[in-house]
Amino acid sequence: MLAETLLAERQHYESKVNYFKVELQKNEEEIEKSEIRLGILNDVNARLEESTAKLIIEHDIQSLKDEITKLQTTLTQNIGNLKAFERIVDELYNI
Repeated sequence: MLAETLLAERQHYESKVNYFKVELQKNEEEIEKSEIRLGILNDVNARLEESTAKLIIEHDIQSLKDEITKLQTTLTQNIGNLKAFERIVDELYNI
């Protein structure tokens, strides 16, 4: 009877060990899947950061181009005003 009880108890614990081995294997597989997903997310994040940096730089470049255009327009107007002023000065000296 003691042998039967011990055998039953042994089988019970072996069953528990087997159950936990299966659960451990499932957890390890889930961890592997999560690590793969994390790697993919890290790649996507890196691409997003690179794209964001490119967009910021492109925006900055466009802003600089716009500023250059404004300055060129102002310079052209100032040159025109200067030439007009020179003509007025020349006319005043010729009077």
